[in-house]
Amino acid sequence: MHTRIRHIRILATILMLTMLGGGNRIMAAAQNQAKPDAPKEIDKSVAFVDWATATPESQGMRSAKLEALWADLKARHTSGLLVIRNDAVVFERYTEGYTRTTRHGTASLAKALVGGTSLMVAMSDRRLRPDDRAEKYIPQWRSDARKKAITIRQLATHTSGIEDAEADDLPPT
Repeated sequence: MHTRIRHIRILATILMLTMLGGGNRIMAAAQNQAKPDAPKEIDKSVAFVDWATATPESQGMRSAKLEALWADLKARHTSGLLVIRNDAVVFERYTEGYTRTTRHGTASLAKALVGGTSLMVAMSDRRLRPDDRAEKYIPQWRSDARKKAITIRQLATHTSGIEDAEADDLPPT
């Protein structure tokens, strides 16, 4: 069970980075795949609210790669980046005018994190497959020729052709 929770945490971090403006190609390179140093290196005396802090290197990551990721995200107008590894904050950056306590607009970020994580768990449990037709799970779509052809993969990658209901005051489809 702990392995599944760890995989879900990793997936949630990747989804968050993707939704914040990309950079996952750099994130993959930031992990040097070495085992993190012993957990004793986590400094719990420096509190991030209730989170421990640690250096990226002590958690199997590279500071230089995280700085490169941050530079890439800043260029895409991302206002903040927080990386947590092994239950410790290893990297935290904000653009000018933002801090740890500044409220950040997240739009539909929570929906993507929860939905994406739930999708990965359902796929891992073999409850659905990416190429399943969505109408298998949404019976109302069976009578709509266009919607009944849409797959889970298309919904997950936003390639189904369904318009964004919030864009240009469009009615939901």
